[in-house]
Amino acid sequence: MNEALNVALDPAERTRLMADMGRMFSEDLPAISLFFNAQPWVFLSALQGPRQVASETNVCWRIWDWDFN
Repeated sequence: MNEALNVALDPAERTRLMADMGRMFSEDLPAISLFFNAQPWVFLSALQGPRQVASETNVCWRIWDWDFN
C-alpha cells in the first residue's frame, strides 16, 4: 500500500490510501506509548508560535514560524 501511495497522483486516491493505512494501523497495531517525555518550557506571552508537539519531536519544531511581538 505504501508503494501505491508513492505513485498516486489523484488527491482523492491519496486520501483514501492514507485513510486505509491509518485504519490498518489502528486495527492491527494498536499501541499506547508507555513513556511520555515531560519537558517543561516557559515562554513570554508576547511570543507567538510555540505549539504542543509529539514527544518524539522538539518544542522548537517550526521555530521559523514563531513571532515575537
